[in-house]
Amino acid sequence: FLVVPVAPAAPLLVELAEELAGDDGPCAEHHGAQMRWSPASASSFVAFLEECYTRTAQERSWMLSYFDGAPFEDSPLKSLVHETAMHVHESRLLPEASLAELTALGAIKVVNCHAGFGGKAILYTVLSRLAHACVPNCIYLPRRGAAGDEEIVGTLVAAKHIASGDLLTITYLRQDRLFAP
Repeated sequence: FLVVPVAPAAPLLVELAEELAGDDGPCAEHHGAQMRWSPASASSFVAFLEECYTRTAQERSWMLSYFDGAPFEDSPLKSLVHETAMHVHESRLLPEASLAELTALGAIKVVNCHAGFGGKAILYTVLSRLAHACVPNCIYLPRRGAAGDEEIVGTLVAAKHIASGDLLTITYLRQDRLFAP
């Protein structure tokens, strides 16, 4: 559905991403530690918003109603997304964006996007809606589309028997994090 480049195209948005990752950028507290954007994640976040605003208002409205970007209630990530949306809104670099819409789209980015090849972020129509489980019943096997195609496709494979009516789950963790302490 949506393949997001590693960095925003507009130079002022590149500068905004650098601000977000800087010492004065938004942060959230969690058990005495500060959560901040890395340069790569700030760049991806801003590139996602930029890509969203190349879409029509109708497409954005569909995204906001279709994807659930809210399952992280009372988490530091929710706070970081809101603080970041406020920073982006105050920059006026996306003038048609309301604070509420920026916050909701930001939540969709951090909750529903998957890592793609080359550092790109991907928002899939179906895959991005699957639930997380530490021991999932499905595995997603990504692969590139046709030669020269930017799209990343793949196969969803059952990892074990799935009864009719069972919730399909995948892990949101990267392969190298699955067995980390």
